[in-house]
Amino acid sequence: MLSGAGSCGLLSSEVTIVNSFPNFFAKARSCYQVKVGDIAICAINDGFDYLAFTDIVSNDRDLCQRLHENEFRSVPPLLTINCFLIRSQDRLALIDAGYPTPTKTSGKLIEHLDSLGIQPADIDTILMTHMHADHSAGLLDAEERPTFPNAKVFLHKDELAYWLDEGAFARASQVGQDEFRLVRRVVRAYGERIRQLDAEAGQIFPGVRLVETPGHTPGHAAWLVESGSESLLVWGDIIHFPAIQFALPDTCVVYDVDANAAADARKKILAFAAERKLLVAGSHLDFPSFGHVIASHTGYRFVPEVWHPTE
Repeated sequence: MLSGAGSCGLLSSEVTIVNSFPNFFAKARSCYQVKVGDIAICAINDGFDYLAFTDIVSNDRDLCQRLHENEFRSVPPLLTINCFLIRSQDRLALIDAGYPTPTKTSGKLIEHLDSLGIQPADIDTILMTHMHADHSAGLLDAEERPTFPNAKVFLHKDELAYWLDEGAFARASQVGQDEFRLVRRVVRAYGERIRQLDAEAGQIFPGVRLVETPGHTPGHAAWLVESGSESLLVWGDIIHFPAIQFALPDTCVVYDVDANAAADARKKILAFAAERKLLVAGSHLDFPSFGHVIASHTGYRFVPEVWHPTE
């Protein structure tokens, strides 16, 4: 029956019909909440960007491409972009801010916050994993003003030092220098509301603290959320290519400032998450990105959380 349907073109025509409908459910499916003890964390999809296999740093790029395609993933690869909303007592915090003004594929954060009844002025805290544009550009609006007028922005002190360093700016490519300029505009716009941290900072507010994971950028950080007996690690850009870097954690990307350090951070975080059976989430894990890490004979596997309704 199925082969007959395929031979007469029925299956392909059905896909065309489905894709022709307006995307009525985009908002509804772009926010997903979990509870960590008394703390609510909502993954919010900002959209996606495109990658290329040439972005992979590996001695066997062909193997990497096969691993990707064996999971029926799109070519060219898509980079999911997730931000995370934390609601804890009287605090409303964001982990990362995505891209700014909406485009065809990204910059959807503010729209999706609005669908939750949240306005940018409601956000009091922004926790940055790092300052690459897909995480930080959304901190500014179209007029280069703070998108989140009442928020303090927390980031690792080494991250801020890197983006303000003139030597690092001079060594960057033209595209890279544009990112340096972006970060400096963010710093000027937020002024004294930029707060620098390190691992000794303790909790930013009850249940939330920084974990140092340098490599992808010098001050790259994960955020550990703990409440009661439950924990969640939001790890930023530890993984860009899920089908590849779990299995081959030494595989890096051209965007890593220090590839060796990035690989070390990835292996440490994956081992930590697997050993503790820790719930994790990532900026570039397939939305909604929550799941667990399991050790395998060569590397690791990611097991997505099974969807269930929450209060």
